[in-house]
Amino acid sequence: MSIRIDKYVEECLHLTRKEAKELLKKKLVSVNGNIITDCGFHVNENDIIQYKGQQLLFKKYRYYVLNKPEGLLSAKEA
Repeated sequence: MSIRIDKYVEECLHLTRKEAKELLKKKLVSVNGNIITDCGFHVNENDIIQYKGQQLLFKKYRYYVLNKPEGLLSAKEA
């Protein structure tokens, strides 16, 4: 998995992409101990990304699709 650093920071800190780019410009984000200012820098799951010394952890979402069996009532009449 390769993802842009600004997208990674945005997802982890629940920011807008613009706010994430500002943090990068202010030199508050590091990858493997190196400060990153390039918004196009790509990171992968083996990299250690830190914001103000705190490690950021990225959680992937999982989506499940369930099909309702035929004849099963899933709504209630009012």
